[in-house]
Amino acid sequence: DDKAKRSALFYELLFFHILFTLFILIIYTVAVLLYSDFQNYKQLTIMGGISIVLNIFTIEWLFGGVSDFKFITIRSLIIRLLSVGAIFIFVRGKGDINIYFAITVLVILLSAVTNINYARKYISGPFRSSLRSSLSHFKPISLLGLYMVLTSIYSILPMTLLGFFSTTLAVGYFYGANKIVYMTISVFTALTTVLLPKMNSQVENNENQDYNLLIDKAFNVIITLGIPITFIVFLLAEPIVMLLAGSEFINSILILKIMSPLILIIGFAQVFVIMILNVNRRDRDMVILSGIGMGISLLIQMVLITRYAEKASAFAQLVSELLVTILAFFVSRKFLNFLFPSKLLFLNILFAIPFIPLTYFGMKITESLIIGLFITGTLCGLYFVFYQIIILKDRFLIEMITPLLTRLKKNSK
Repeated sequence: DDKAKRSALFYELLFFHILFTLFILIIYTVAVLLYSDFQNYKQLTIMGGISIVLNIFTIEWLFGGVSDFKFITIRSLIIRLLSVGAIFIFVRGKGDINIYFAITVLVILLSAVTNINYARKYISGPFRSSLRSSLSHFKPISLLGLYMVLTSIYSILPMTLLGFFSTTLAVGYFYGANKIVYMTISVFTALTTVLLPKMNSQVENNENQDYNLLIDKAFNVIITLGIPITFIVFLLAEPIVMLLAGSEFINSILILKIMSPLILIIGFAQVFVIMILNVNRRDRDMVILSGIGMGISLLIQMVLITRYAEKASAFAQLVSELLVTILAFFVSRKFLNFLFPSKLLFLNILFAIPFIPLTYFGMKITESLIIGLFITGTLCGLYFVFYQIIILKDRFLIEMITPLLTRLKKNSK
């Protein structure tokens, strides 16, 4: 809450970011020069380097730290709409890959300019930092950064290995399914982003009861939303792929089905790893867990990828994430005596089973893919509200709906 101290910390972290980015740029440049395939994509590699530099100035972490999610949401919505419009106008075919990537880089530039301008609300004074003050953050940033890098490696590793040991088609099939899954997982990433500053504050101030209540609420949200989303993505894998990727990506359907449980698994992993281990400063445990995940993923892929291609990558992703989540559960229990809601998990799985006939009949009613998905979504949505509120009486949904109903009643009078 102290603007002067916040500004000092901001400049220290920004300076650290600049130093680290220069280091990354050196590695990136060497990789581009040494790996012959990059020579065929000179424009893309130049734009990639520009995007690395621009990421310094997006300073998204500032607004997450001060919990200004309203600004993040409005800015993201406007810029994303502009980028989608630009893609529809300027990207006409496969040959326009440079234009597509240029739009992506412009999105980062626009975000950076907007963020820097708005940051004046929270940051004051000229840029002041020293190498010594910035490097004082080296240890915590290194541990957390190493965890993020390792996690990214075994998330990105499948596509990289497919590129080396299989075909570009295999990369495309895996990428299509992977993109759909992680687009869905972003719901839980948003939950983590919103709760993290509050949880850090509660742990620092020994507000243990409030912290435990937030952990309990996080579990509730993940189970309530994660189970039906997992079921629906699995059951509707074919129409989802056909709609979002087209018939050329028919091989992505099986990959999406294999990877669909990741929606729930990674939701739980974010509670165990980010909300418990990270908030309680167990960075070393996080690094070990991510290292295990990377090792398992690498081992499975090296054994199976030449024979099973994208299927091996999907399987490796599923097994590594599941193992890390199970281990994270036992490790996190050492530092926080939380009660895992196994009964709620079982009941939600049980009540999700009727999604099977609902999705089947919803897609059979019409031959139109879009209309079929709309009908199926409506049927599943109505059933979801029914069993959550009427039968299970889910407190999370009731808490959300009650203020809305009260407002509607007032407006009707």
